[in-house]
Amino acid sequence: MMRDLCPASAWKSAVAHIAHEVRKGAVEKVVLARAVGISARQPIPVTPTLDRLRREYPHCTVFAVGAGGRTFLGATPERLVSLKVTEVRVSSIAGSRPRSADPSEDRWLGEDLLRSSKDRDEHAVVTRALAASLREECSHVRVPPAPVLLQMSNVQHLYTPLTGFAAEGQTVLHFVERLHPTPAVGGAPRAEALRLIRAHERLDRGWYAGPVGWMDVHGQGEFVVAIRSALLDGSEATMFAGCGIVGGSDPDAEYAESQLKLEPVQRAIGGGQT
Repeated sequence: MMRDLCPASAWKSAVAHIAHEVRKGAVEKVVLARAVGISARQPIPVTPTLDRLRREYPHCTVFAVGAGGRTFLGATPERLVSLKVTEVRVSSIAGSRPRSADPSEDRWLGEDLLRSSKDRDEHAVVTRALAASLREECSHVRVPPAPVLLQMSNVQHLYTPLTGFAAEGQTVLHFVERLHPTPAVGGAPRAEALRLIRAHERLDRGWYAGPVGWMDVHGQGEFVVAIRSALLDGSEATMFAGCGIVGGSDPDAEYAESQLKLEPVQRAIGGGQT
């Protein structure tokens, strides 16, 4: 059984309010998250859930973190930052459309996303903020002039890869601290976006949208953003999804987008049960 932990009407009302704040110029973008609960008849098995995520989303990073008898897991498409020698890589991902089994419709959905002024504006906020952060820390920062499509089995996004070169001796944790939370999971400007999130989101994100990754003894490594995720606790699960709210956001459309983002973990949990 699934249930919204915040009523759909209240969540949509929050979207409308935040979109109004953006149009007023109080903030550029705010990422509003939803939490959805699942109650199963028996404990939800972790390994089959992870295996299904790995098979269905091979281009995502599958992760799992356990503590206190609970497991936080997911399959995220979003790299926060990687550091290899001195090369720094960051991903800007924002703006979404579903996929279609029909090639013509799928192509149209992708083209519609690339043309969408609302989605391009949302994506540009993230890209500008990441580029500005990199330029403060790196030399030779490269930012492609336009986003491309990042396509997964059920959803596609606007995607811009950014690169730069750090001074020797920097660690990946330095960049995690500098970049998190990005406008892709928080908003911009950061302080005002986080204030609006605290006022209107009505949930404790916990580990959702936090950095998950690894670092070697030289300080090199990679961290991703823990989205498309769920917290498993016996026969209960809490799934999370977030939507970037800008001035042109429509509450019903954002709710539908959040449903799309919940699908990967929802299907994996359902398919993993015996």
